[in-house]
Amino acid sequence: MRLLDAIARCVLAITLAAVIVGHGFIVPLLTAESPLLDANLSRAIASPIELRICDIVVFGCLLTACVVPRWTERHVATTLALLATVLAGLDRLFVLPRLHSAWSQVDLVANRPLDRLAEARLLSQQHVWVVAGIGVCLLTVSILAEYARPMRSAPASAPTPPPVASPAPTPGITPDVGSVPARA
Repeated sequence: MRLLDAIARCVLAITLAAVIVGHGFIVPLLTAESPLLDANLSRAIASPIELRICDIVVFGCLLTACVVPRWTERHVATTLALLATVLAGLDRLFVLPRLHSAWSQVDLVANRPLDRLAEARLLSQQHVWVVAGIGVCLLTVSILAEYARPMRSAPASAPTPPPVASPAPTPGITPDVGSVPARA
């Protein structure tokens, strides 16, 4: 059971890191305005990296959904892992291709055409909300798996010693139970 715990924790940690670090820091740093890079070029460089990060998230969510039912007995954790998998799949298959297509048709330096720019910004907001939902689901799964499961990895307590048996009464002698001895 310890191997399964280790595998599940590693998969969950890698997936959460891809969501938080990849979508939260790497992609925004690549698309940030810089005097050295054209805005259109930085967006074109960031697109395939964002797709690979999303692939890692989809694969990690899928592995998490496979491991969580054996890792914890909570059905809520399994449901949230499946929800994160569905959200990651929808983001990768539908939102990101449309988002990158919309950004490729916009000139970021001139901010034209305005209708395409508005569509690209709307799709960017949808992508941010989907990634936030994935992160919340995975974080909740990790909390449920850690704190809401029985303590399987806790060390077993020391066995209790058997009770001490009282000595058997000797035949012919009655035990003194606090009575006053008889006078002769």
